[in-house]
Amino acid sequence: MGATRVGDFFFGYVVAAVVVRGLFGGVADRVGPSKVAGYSLLLYGVVTMGAAFLTPSTLVLVGVGLGISHGFIYPALSAAGLSEVPSRGRAAFMGWFACAFNAGNALSALTLGPVADQFGYPIIFLVTGALLFAGVVPLLKGNRRRRTAFGHA
Repeated sequence: MGATRVGDFFFGYVVAAVVVRGLFGGVADRVGPSKVAGYSLLLYGVVTMGAAFLTPSTLVLVGVGLGISHGFIYPALSAAGLSEVPSRGRAAFMGWFACAFNAGNALSALTLGPVADQFGYPIIFLVTGALLFAGVVPLLKGNRRRRTAFGHA
């Protein structure tokens, strides 16, 4: 697309994710991990769909958007899941959580790479963004009785 510096994308991503985790790391504990994960997933879907219209000048903005959403979603999503698991099952949950995360990355590269090769990247970003929206409502309807990551009132 004519960009000569794609490192700006990664710089925006890393700075945004570090700022979110460093300055706003406790938001999920105060607001609720399911709610934070749900709104972060919504932002993640919007930014991912926006990448279908990526230009060299918007590269850093997409990186910042993904950094913000990922900075909030990963810890909030794991906390939301942990809040639903009895203490004796938390280690297994985290193992399966990491497995699902890494399997999703691998499967997306294996399956979406050929689609991008055939139809281009914009369709990949649009479809992936739309799929991300499927998780927003279940997360926002998460267990409202619990206000912290581990179910303490």
